[in-house]
Amino acid sequence: MTIQISCCVWAFEGLSRDHLQGLRDCGYQRLDVRPTTFADPSLRKTAMEMGFRINCMGIVFDADALHRDDPNAVEKALDEVQRASQLGISLGASVTYLVPGKDGSKTALAKYANSLAEAAERAQKAGSILCVEHFPGLSLPTALDTLDFLEAVDHSNLYLLLDLGHLQISKEDPVEIIERAGERLGYVHLDDNDGVGDLHLPLLQGVMKEDDLQRTLVALDACGYDKAVSLELSPKLANPLQALSEGYEIVSRLLTSSA
Repeated sequence: MTIQISCCVWAFEGLSRDHLQGLRDCGYQRLDVRPTTFADPSLRKTAMEMGFRINCMGIVFDADALHRDDPNAVEKALDEVQRASQLGISLGASVTYLVPGKDGSKTALAKYANSLAEAAERAQKAGSILCVEHFPGLSLPTALDTLDFLEAVDHSNLYLLLDLGHLQISKEDPVEIIERAGERLGYVHLDDNDGVGDLHLPLLQGVMKEDDLQRTLVALDACGYDKAVSLELSPKLANPLQALSEGYEIVSRLLTSSA
């Protein structure tokens, strides 16, 4: 398989040089970041010197603004999408993603559709694809809802960010969603939970079974997915680095055995 493994650096409460070295020692060569991750230029330099590639930019902002009938709030949010996309591209990341807001009413989603189309346009001009993450409890709670919504918006630069932990909460089968998404599948997060809460547990320490994870990886390969799968674990874990190390070993082993 050509699928690579990445990790979301917000597993650490304040990324440091030691964290970077620990990730490198685990085998990671790719990182997912947020706009503030490299606020310290020396940390960015260290990451580059260690040979890391930046894979994906996660935007942290007022996502509800894109659902509102407030031109100033919408424009501010769109500017943030544009800045984050440009920053991601400058770091080497070709993927930017956001989460939807809370208001799932028909009126709010109609406004969101218009705002999201413009956000996708701005990301595209920056050189990045824009993904939307399905998120239980928010306005697009299931992967299927999100795919339907993105297809209705009908912008060529809008993609689904698939999160396995979220699928466990919404009781959706990852293989079915991967096949349904097709070319609109933009990125993948790997994490585990108890099937109820969005806990971001280490892989195989919640309801996730190894067979299900392997089925998912095989389905990704079969559909031609050529981006990374990224472990997104909680900073509240007792030892995030150990969990990321064990997760890397699990995914690497399954990728190798399925090749």
